[in-house]
Amino acid sequence: MELVRSAFLVVVTALCLVTANPAAAAIASASLDWSNFQIFTLGIPGGPPPTYSFSQQSTSWSTSASTVNDSSDSRTHTAFNWTSALDISSDTPNATAEALVSTETFSTRTSASDSFSSNPFLSNQANAGVSRNATLLLSGPMAVIFSVPYSISVDGVPFDFSRRATANVTGFASFFPNQGGGFEQTSRSFGLESFSGPASLSGNLFFGLVVDGDGVLNVSLSTLTSAVAPDPVPEPSVALTLLAGLVVVGMMFKRRLTARGMSDIPAMA
Repeated sequence: MELVRSAFLVVVTALCLVTANPAAAAIASASLDWSNFQIFTLGIPGGPPPTYSFSQQSTSWSTSASTVNDSSDSRTHTAFNWTSALDISSDTPNATAEALVSTETFSTRTSASDSFSSNPFLSNQANAGVSRNATLLLSGPMAVIFSVPYSISVDGVPFDFSRRATANVTGFASFFPNQGGGFEQTSRSFGLESFSGPASLSGNLFFGLVVDGDGVLNVSLSTLTSAVAPDPVPEPSVALTLLAGLVVVGMMFKRRLTARGMSDIPAMA
């Protein structure tokens, strides 16, 4: 019984070392403060005052998450307005993605942590995105400017490309004139990558266009985050610890058998 108890303790200790490796995580978040979203217009001096009106508005959500050798989950949703409040998420044991929309803000969050199913060529992954799109009918030459506060952050292991997080906010606008003129477009984005370690950034996402007449302007504002964590083979030191434990158990077992064989030899007269 003592031998069995000792063997059990050695094996359990080794297995605990296998599973006790700290699971490093990659985490990213991005948000736009929609309560402070603004549109500015500026007309040409001496010209008619510029005007604009919305003809279409929509909000799109998307999330996906996958854990190696376990499960995957993806979700999408679209609302044809800028007022729907909805949170969606994709959850697996080692990856989570969230797309969160309220009347005040919209944001995305993703996280992924290491797992140990011993496939170093695969990764646990999470992606999330939210975008708001609209079509504006513009009247008159003007400068049209969009502004919204943003915040992004990433947390991960520095200088480790296999365990990384990214966060981005983007604004894009394109203009199609009703007559003549030329196609115009502009974009502005801010992004962070965890390759250099944890970081955060905030400010105003500020972009715009100068148009030379009546036409249609398409605008899109979005947040996007992603996280990736590896599925590595357990550390060599852990495997060696387990092997050493088994060797110790074998030696104990052999010693016990030797001692028992000696005790069974009859005493010499």
